[in-house]
Amino acid sequence: MKYGDEDFQIEYEKFPTLIPILLNTQGKSILGAWRGASARRLFCLENDWHLRIQLRETEYDHCDLSGDIVIPVSFRQSLTLLDGASVPLPWLVSFLSFGLLRPLGVMLTASIVHDFAFQYGGLVYAHKNGEREFRPVRRDLADKLFSNIIQSVNDMPITARLAWLAVRLGWFFVKYNGRSRGGKPPILATFVLIAILLCLAGVIFSFGLEICVTSVALFYLLMFILLKGSAPPSK
Repeated sequence: MKYGDEDFQIEYEKFPTLIPILLNTQGKSILGAWRGASARRLFCLENDWHLRIQLRETEYDHCDLSGDIVIPVSFRQSLTLLDGASVPLPWLVSFLSFGLLRPLGVMLTASIVHDFAFQYGGLVYAHKNGEREFRPVRRDLADKLFSNIIQSVNDMPITARLAWLAVRLGWFFVKYNGRSRGGKPPILATFVLIAILLCLAGVIFSFGLEICVTSVALFYLLMFILLKGSAPPSK
């Protein structure tokens, strides 16, 4: 399967098989079992996943990220752990976005590459002679790669931009390669967030909180009705 355009292309033969890691709920108190059941779901790979990426280096700050990438089952004596898109409060985010930003939704393919880069600070590239090379990847470029994969594989540019905004803002809270932050600070994403909040505040101030809440509730009801009659998920 091959996706993308002349600026960014991604190709892989098949989607990787993910093995869920058991949630720790047995032998716990009611509160402990609840906490274990509500924890983020982690996965590991059954086999190494191979994909190929071709991109314009000028779009990635002249960094050479094109080539045959391998997401290995384990690396540096550590198991590669995947959790899909690391969405905080996933039940709430999924509800507010009508399922578009679910951790295991349309962002899953991109999150496998993104999770590995976050865990180790780079990606593994395979050469034709069988050798493998680890290339460090800057955090902001890993975030851009995440967005480009979503847009190419799913053909959903708005979701890709929302996902990019979210992972860039994660710079303030989520460590990269076991270290705090890393890469360029999310200046643009921060300004976008501030602009969105100011717009929301302006709307609430102009129309009142009650009208805004009622309008949002009616909008969600309408979207629920429209989405309920939409096509079933693809196989």
